[in-house]
Amino acid sequence: MIEEFLKAISDKTRLRILNLINFANEICVCDLENTLKLKQSTLSTHLSKLNKTNIINYRKKGKWSYYRINNELDKNYQKLLKNIINVFKKSETAKSDIKNYKSNKNSCSISYKILIVDDKNDLYSQILEKELSKKENFNIVSAGINPADKVSPLLKKLYPDDFKNFSFFTKSINNFLDYEFDIIFYLISDKKQNLPDLKAKKLIEITIKENEQKLPINDLKKLLLKKCERYL
Repeated sequence: MIEEFLKAISDKTRLRILNLINFANEICVCDLENTLKLKQSTLSTHLSKLNKTNIINYRKKGKWSYYRINNELDKNYQKLLKNIINVFKKSETAKSDIKNYKSNKNSCSISYKILIVDDKNDLYSQILEKELSKKENFNIVSAGINPADKVSPLLKKLYPDDFKNFSFFTKSINNFLDYEFDIIFYLISDKKQNLPDLKAKKLIEITIKENEQKLPINDLKKLLLKKCERYL
């Protein structure tokens, strides 16, 4: 695996792709094509190699595919990839790519990057990540300060198919220290904890009261959405 991993990231074009994905958190294939000035077939070959080695994954939305770094990648590989990208992004090539990406007025990539944080990332933040991701022009990710080993089984009641396909997994807030977000929603359901130094234009604290936590799961979902949507 390590040989395949190193081979996959040793190519300059794939480093450029990873740098852009890392910067945007999630990026549309058309934006990669426009920024890097690559033929669709060439870009697809590079994305396929990164995807086959589990370095990136993607989701479909309409006719477009959106790529992001695979958060389930082995932690040692994640650390290695992070260090390599941190070195590469200082290069003139990487800086030029970011500049071109940011100046693309016809970008179809998701506009607003939002992080939803709670303590365990096992239920509340997972619900909001799932629901808010349905909206146009939003890039949503969730994380936990002290992530649980697995997500709450209550998610199975809301999203049986996704739960069956193992689409839910907890993520540590430490995975996102280098990302820049437009909004961070901090969900407080117990004691307020100190957040690490995160980069965001706006931090919004949302309290989930004890009586609210006891609501039926569908009512809880509606309440969580209502609490967040007022700021969007």
